Amino acid sequence: MHKDVRSLTARMPPHDGAGDRIQWDQVRQVWGTGFPSDFMDFMSVYGTGAISDVLEISRQNDGVPDEGPLDAWFTPMEEWLEETSAPYPAWPDKGFLISWGLDENQNSYYWSTRGDHPDRWPVVVWEFNSEGPAGFIEFDDGMAAVLLKAFGPNKPYPFNEGFMADVTRPRFLHRREQARLRELGLDPWLNER
Repeated sequence: MHKDVRSLTARMPPHDGAGDRIQWDQVRQVWGTGFPSDFMDFMSVYGTGAISDVLEISRQNDGVPDEGPLDAWFTPMEEWLEETSAPYPAWPDKGFLISWGLDENQNSYYWSTRGDHPDRWPVVVWEFNSEGPAGFIEFDDGMAAVLLKAFGPNKPYPFNEGFMADVTRPRFLHRREQARLRELGLDPWLNER
């Protein structure tokens, strides 16, 4: 298991039944690239779902890479990239963005696919309603390391400015578990508010 995912499990233990089985060879065929190893381990341990009702991981979408392959990930449309003055190209050009999360404030979480290996892809956070390239904040860390920092005591910007600022004891719920609890008439996030 990736060391950052192992550290994340100590901070945010997965519940029984969490995790997804993903055919990563099929993902590679569809996308023409692999995905970061910490993300693959995160999906195996946690899967698709939400953290403390503030960050949705791996939103579900349908279609091919520019619309969301394998019911999981998507890339931003070229029009949106132009509208936001994103300093990133559209799919399939090298360095295009792949989404892996969305928070309650509509801030989006991506990887920039530049570089020769997915484990070296930087995480990019886009601040909703920001203007220009400054709205894209880049981290030289992987997804799991960014989450560890976001939930730690020394939160980097933008996490110290309202992006999950109050989340110090994160809890993950798989989307299946959220649906199960709602079917029972229970609020899966009652203790988070």
